Amino acid sequence: KAAVHLANGGSITGLGHSRQELTALIAMKPQVNGNSLNGRVIYIDHYENVLLNITIKEFEDFGTRRRFNLNIRGKRHKIRQVCEAFSDVIPGEIVVLFSTTGHLEIGINRGNAAGLLGLKIDDVVIVEFE
Repeated sequence: KAAVHLANGGSITGLGHSRQELTALIAMKPQVNGNSLNGRVIYIDHYENVLLNITIKEFEDFGTRRRFNLNIRGKRHKIRQVCEAFSDVIPGEIVVLFSTTGHLEIGINRGNAAGLLGLKIDDVVIVEFE
């Protein structure tokens, strides 16, 4: 519709609403800080599972086979391993796995991670390797 409007001599100002401020972009790469990867929430799905901007390669390059903790909103959560499925942990427990897009995903077996952990888009999650 926009192309037809412009092709017919229409004004660009008639194509939508003006924005007073620009949308901030989320950092696409995690930040390295000592033994930690500082990731950001880039997506929350309809089950409220949380995807971080940490890819499989970044995670494995940095913390190959090391145990790790998640620091979420100032609270440390001890994680034994990256799991293959939600059912690898008991109901109500935090599960960390890799999503189909290749990003680190945080979920809660039979729960909603974003709501229960208080996470929103662009929040920082720190992965601390032992």
